[in-house]
Amino acid sequence: MLKIIPNLVMKLISNYAPQWLHSFLGLEANMRILNRNIVVLTKRAVDIRKSTRVEKLPSGNKRKREVEDWLKEVDNKKRQVQVLENDYQQGIFRSRILLSQRVGAMIRETSDLREQGSFPSALMLDVQEINSEPLVTEELIGQSAQQNLRDTWALLIDDDHISCIGIYGMAGVGKTAVAIHIHNNLLRENKFLGHVYWISVSSSDVSKLQDDLARALHLNLKYVNVDDHRKKAAKLSRALERKKKFVILLDGVSTPIDVKKIGIPLGEGKKLIVTSRSLDVCLQMGCQKEVKVVPLSREEGWKLFTEKLGSSDLELPPNVLGIARSISERCGGLPLGIATKATRLIRVNDIREWRDALAEMEEHSVKPDDVVFEILKCSFNGLKNEMYKTCFLHCSTHLKDEDITRDEVIRRLISEGLVDRRNSKAQIDQGLTILKALEKDCLLESVVNDGVDCVKMHHLIRDMAIKIMKTDPKYTVLKSKSLVCLCHPHIQLPI
Repeated sequence: MLKIIPNLVMKLISNYAPQWLHSFLGLEANMRILNRNIVVLTKRAVDIRKSTRVEKLPSGNKRKREVEDWLKEVDNKKRQVQVLENDYQQGIFRSRILLSQRVGAMIRETSDLREQGSFPSALMLDVQEINSEPLVTEELIGQSAQQNLRDTWALLIDDDHISCIGIYGMAGVGKTAVAIHIHNNLLRENKFLGHVYWISVSSSDVSKLQDDLARALHLNLKYVNVDDHRKKAAKLSRALERKKKFVILLDGVSTPIDVKKIGIPLGEGKKLIVTSRSLDVCLQMGCQKEVKVVPLSREEGWKLFTEKLGSSDLELPPNVLGIARSISERCGGLPLGIATKATRLIRVNDIREWRDALAEMEEHSVKPDDVVFEILKCSFNGLKNEMYKTCFLHCSTHLKDEDITRDEVIRRLISEGLVDRRNSKAQIDQGLTILKALEKDCLLESVVNDGVDCVKMHHLIRDMAIKIMKTDPKYTVLKSKSLVCLCHPHIQLPI
């Protein structure tokens, strides 16, 4: 038994002596390795905090949980190493061997943290921005509106080659309503990660549009010179590029906008929707697909009218029902006009008031002081020049309830001296160009009647034109027999 004990002691010494000597003699070197690890981790943490703080401003996103946990663990390890360093410097650790073992364990832990801090994927987690909330809207009425919604949705979700979509139609027809439904549906669609931005366009001023977009993105532009559009555009573009996928809706664009000047990058996953009264605006902005919003049918208009009125067919008195339907039809399928008229007739029970309302609409469906006239007049004000305005007003005097061939309208424009080309062929070409422009601005509509190319004018558009001629001193209306001819102050027309 006595012989066994020395053998065990010798065996223990031979096994653990090298490890003890290494721990005892290599403590200083290990402390340097540990401190170097901490320095590297600290620099990496500073870089991550700085980069994610900069990214957080434009995107409204937040750090991933794994990044947050890693940063907290780095801070924790720094505190532990500082305590260890103090104990080492003051020599208060009870066992140098235990101290060395503790340092070795900390080296392994900090080395693991260094590897974990590489973060091959993104540091930020994409979340829905604060501004990306559903907009207030109402149910879309009409098969056409529902089809517009489906068509636009398919272009957004299923076709990655389409980056710019135009939604156009005459004023008050419901373009914004369709766009709002698209916006709200997109917020529930995972493809764009909630990166959906609504901008109401009140002017084509580049600086204002950049500021509006920056607010939507929560991007701070206050350190960029207010007149430096290029720097603003660069900052906006970088913020949007980081999102990978997004949809921006520009509502109510009246004149073409250069989206590159604003700082909107387009391409796969980066999409723009433009609503405008003018097809030409959509085309000039580079829209690859256009969706036209048309007026409601007679029955669809009646459904909206009764909803706004708060009364169904059965609830209206029999002697009022026919008058109410006539008033609804006089609104021409424009949701804005229908809603405006119906709300003014809520709880009106006296048939004399209904008859008066209809008589007023038959005299003039739009009046210079109502909202429908104002929005329709915006299309007139947006015409290219005085010649186009004059030709439009002239067309309104001929296009009543029937279609007229395009060639006949052009002939009248030429015969009354409203085009300024010298030879007949050039005059025909110019007349055709003007009519096409009026169609693109939704002031005229192209129709085919028995195989013949014709044009027609919505009766509310025509009423708006007549009111302009009566109220605007720049234009004079002359009546000759049954034909109303328009004279512009600067054009001598034949008598």
